[in-house]
Amino acid sequence: MQELAQAAMQRAQVSGQISISSRRPYPPCATAPTVTPQKGKWSMLKVTCSGKSSWTRHIRTSIKPGRYIAPSSERDGPDGPTVAVLNKSLKKDSVITAADIEMRVVSKSTAGGSFSNPAHVIGQKLSKNLSEGRPIQARHLQKNYMIGRDMPVAIQFSGNGMTISTPGISLQNGELGEYVEVKNLSSGTVLKGMVAGPQKIIVRAKTH
Repeated sequence: MQELAQAAMQRAQVSGQISISSRRPYPPCATAPTVTPQKGKWSMLKVTCSGKSSWTRHIRTSIKPGRYIAPSSERDGPDGPTVAVLNKSLKKDSVITAADIEMRVVSKSTAGGSFSNPAHVIGQKLSKNLSEGRPIQARHLQKNYMIGRDMPVAIQFSGNGMTISTPGISLQNGELGEYVEVKNLSSGTVLKGMVAGPQKIIVRAKTH
């Protein structure tokens, strides 16, 4: 049994010693028992025999309890995309510069919403504190609104082959192509229009 357990640790490239008393009997098993780390920790091995006369035994190793040693498949590095990662911790509202990031391969489980092109994060503001080594994700960045709330805008009414422009005030933040509420300063009317450019909102005139 000691040879079987030691072989399992060697295959996982985990260093540790096993000492099994020769006086400790193990029930017979029709097939070779399987040896796995107990709850992912190699301080305790779980030996399992499958079949009609199934049984389970545990073996202590020289590895200290509480220490997780990853198998070689995990230590070789993550198998995922290369994304922009912070090389230093930054606070909320910090503007990300080229000196703050590096490109690293990260696991697929942590890559969601990350950026493979560093140009997409350089110059952006963080919406929260972010620690060193964290992949930068879209949810970590403040939205770059084209039009801000209370910003003076030009409201363009378009319809019937005509375009009329009048001054207004945006009542909401808005990205390009997004519909926002805007106040017509001439009439005081609140309208809804599409952000078409910097300080430009288009309202489609109603047709009858």
